[in-house]
Amino acid sequence: MYQCCCQRAPQHWLSFPADHEFPTGGGNGDVGGCSYAVGMHASDTTAEARAVQLAAYRSMGPDRRCALAFEMSEELRLITLEGLRERSPDATESELVLSLIGLWHGDELAEQVRRSPEDV
Repeated sequence: MYQCCCQRAPQHWLSFPADHEFPTGGGNGDVGGCSYAVGMHASDTTAEARAVQLAAYRSMGPDRRCALAFEMSEELRLITLEGLRERSPDATESELVLSLIGLWHGDELAEQVRRSPEDV
């Protein structure tokens, strides 16, 4: 789930019209930009399909939207790990997880976890 930083209502992210103008900026929570990838959608999705998808999201309660976000995050983690596993078939599960941490959170954190996993 995304939240726009343009200071509108908390549910603003769920009610973006297709032509919503997002503030410009660096994204990722930078001042002047919307947090993360707000407003991005698949390039192969038609406007009609996107409208149906947004209507489906709008019809969900907050609990279901949150559960869906967790499900999608877990699926992304599993897909990413599988891709890492294919690229490094001899890597241990721990090495794959460290690679995932490096991809998602940076090499510095991955190195900290590698050195002292109990401290992180």
